[in-house]
Amino acid sequence: LGIGLNVRDAAKERENQVASTDKLDLLDIASMLVKKKQGRTLTVDYSDGRILRELTHHRGALVKAHTASAYRIHHLVDQLLPGFLDEKQSGLTPFSKPSLWVMSQKFSPKQILARKSDVMAEKLRLFMVRDPDKKVTQLRELARNVLPPPAALCSTLQINMTHEISVYEHISDCIHDVNKAIAKQLAPTPGAMLTTVPGIGITLAAALYAEIGDPNRQRCLKRMSSYAGLVARLKQT
Repeated sequence: LGIGLNVRDAAKERENQVASTDKLDLLDIASMLVKKKQGRTLTVDYSDGRILRELTHHRGALVKAHTASAYRIHHLVDQLLPGFLDEKQSGLTPFSKPSLWVMSQKFSPKQILARKSDVMAEKLRLFMVRDPDKKVTQLRELARNVLPPPAALCSTLQINMTHEISVYEHISDCIHDVNKAIAKQLAPTPGAMLTTVPGIGITLAAALYAEIGDPNRQRCLKRMSSYAGLVARLKQT
């Protein structure tokens, strides 16, 4: 891998100035790397900023996937048991552990009404839910009043819901692990001082440090102001 290569400098290494193909361009870049001209190669040891940048970008992709999974769960809930993700109607906090458990267990109004109230209350009590008996009564009341899903489609929706809950929980665990890795990587760097600013947490501090880089390195003030969205000549800044 190579970074810091200038296209104009690479063109000077070209043997054939008439033709231009991907293979010829690649040979030009390889020639620059071999001769160590106008650029630098990546060593085995990446900088702290580079590692944080990779981690924050990976976390961003996971968060997008996590949100997409939540949208799919919302769509399935609207077909199986509308109103369940509304805490005022079901009594359970949306996407909490007890909420995910209920949705993963053959989720439908018929199944909820068929379960024993004391067994459900005991399970919710293990999840540290307050007033589990009241929550079960409220949940059964919701299941009794909503329009049930089509019988022919119910089993398919339940299977999809079970698998989607597994995906959602797996991505949640991945985000948790990446957050720990980001915090561990950020701690020994100057970027950790950004967390002392009110409103800036570990994730934002890591993203800022990863993009701005080492403060000891001289950076163009104009570029830094542009990155922060500060333009002195504009009133709305």
